[in-house]
Amino acid sequence: MNALTVFNFQNILIAFAAGGKEENPGCNFLDIRKNLHNLLDILYSLNISPSTDTLNAVFMFAAEIKNPDNNCELEKTLKRNMEDAKIAFADIRKFNSSVPLESILCLVNRNMNFHPAHIGGAEDWYALFRRCWYKKFDLMMAKFAEDEKRIQLEEDAALFLNIQGRAELYNYRDGLWGKNTSVKFKGSAGFIKVFMTVIFLKVLIKPLKLVLIDGQFYKEQNRLDYNSSYRTLVDVVDLIQNLDNSLSPDGEYLSRVENIKLEDKEETVDGLKLFVDKEFGKIISNFNQALGLLIDVVSGIVQGDMGGVYDTLSNLGYIGKGENKNLISQLNDIRFKLDEARNISYQLYDLENLKEIY
Repeated sequence: MNALTVFNFQNILIAFAAGGKEENPGCNFLDIRKNLHNLLDILYSLNISPSTDTLNAVFMFAAEIKNPDNNCELEKTLKRNMEDAKIAFADIRKFNSSVPLESILCLVNRNMNFHPAHIGGAEDWYALFRRCWYKKFDLMMAKFAEDEKRIQLEEDAALFLNIQGRAELYNYRDGLWGKNTSVKFKGSAGFIKVFMTVIFLKVLIKPLKLVLIDGQFYKEQNRLDYNSSYRTLVDVVDLIQNLDNSLSPDGEYLSRVENIKLEDKEETVDGLKLFVDKEFGKIISNFNQALGLLIDVVSGIVQGDMGGVYDTLSNLGYIGKGENKNLISQLNDIRFKLDEARNISYQLYDLENLKEIY
């Protein structure tokens, strides 16, 4: 079929035109013998029509190559192609019965035992089919596994945060840049915002603040690590909120997008989208690092690893005076709570960071 569609019939027609007769043009068979040989080999190979399953496989392969991400009209396309194929094969059979090419070439070749050759090549197509569908299957399985992992993470995050549905920001979400558009770190950014405002700043911060104000670390580096990680976590709420506000209809970035569209600078719009995703990515990455560092320092305080990288406090027994009741137990609970948050945040970020955005 492919050989017939690309066959150069013009070489035969030119030979007739070269005869010089405007009416009833003709040519010498010897001038077009080679082209007729090639044509006959193709038509002879198409004497037996391919099965319906074979044609459907070819048409599905062609549709996959042409438009791999759009299968909504596949059934209609296959039906239309099958109807066109039936007409094409009927015309080929009609041509073969009307034009005795094999008999003509027997005379032209002066060989009554002449027979056309069967054209092969299906082996190459079969290998191509296999590679295509194996690749398609692998991509579908990878996407399925990614979707299932994302759904499970969203459920784990909702359970951890004690909320219904997804944790999302008000502006930074799918559809921000228009219909059918996506943002990269919607899950991570939403989880961090809700975790910090609902759990960290309302439930966990009091014991941590006691350590921040009154804690006497054996190691100065532990003090620096604790202060920097604590401050990074507290500041992340404003960073996310400010960036999300800039994406409101009246915000800085969406206003810039509208101006860019009016100037017809599509590449600049794409660059702005990428910039916003990168800014959220930086905030999330810094948050994850700070969260991990705070967990390490708090673990050192609770476990009291003398001489270790993260040591305990010299005044742990009486820090905060009356507010010190069960401080070690509280810090231990906080450590596990932070570790659970870190696990969800890390996995969301890793999953979203690999995602391609359109």
